[in-house]
Amino acid sequence: LHAFQAPKFHQREAMDLIQRRLNLLEKLGYMQPAPPGLRGKLSPKGEFAANIYGYELFLSELFERKMLAELSLVDLGTLLLATVYEPRRSGPPARLSDHVGDLANRVCGILERIHREEKPQRIFPLTKPPSFHLWAAMERWIAGTPFLKVVDVAKVDEGELIRYFRMTVQMCRTLSLMPAAGKTLKEKSLRLLE
Repeated sequence: LHAFQAPKFHQREAMDLIQRRLNLLEKLGYMQPAPPGLRGKLSPKGEFAANIYGYELFLSELFERKMLAELSLVDLGTLLLATVYEPRRSGPPARLSDHVGDLANRVCGILERIHREEKPQRIFPLTKPPSFHLWAAMERWIAGTPFLKVVDVAKVDEGELIRYFRMTVQMCRTLSLMPAAGKTLKEKSLRLLE
């Protein structure tokens, strides 16, 4: 009996989580309103989110507020790297310049709003916060600093830095090809790929 009930329980649990996620997407405006009993089409923000895997809520909320398109090239690269980077739990906190600290504060306000909507829907884990530990490495990389000097300021090993830079490049590639991203964001994303 237990062997029969366990899969059914997990299936119900999975369906419940999917429903809670759909409720959240509707509440945050990722779907256009539809007649009762029907699901709406994706909104422009939903179209944007549909092309991003893993960071869709955070980046889509920034996109909707035009924050991504308005960022400088360096700030966009820094933010995308911070979005994908996962520091070691036992590592020290990030030391930020005043400018990067301001950027972090602006985007974390958006993240707090997302978390306020996720918690009542019982969606866990909550959307991952950006980690700006590698901001200096990204700034130097965009400025054309040789890679070994970039590694020196990164305070992570070469392999780890390459991994996160590659993830950032992939995010730029995704944004540059996305119709919903808009001309300015697509152009900046392409420039980051150069």
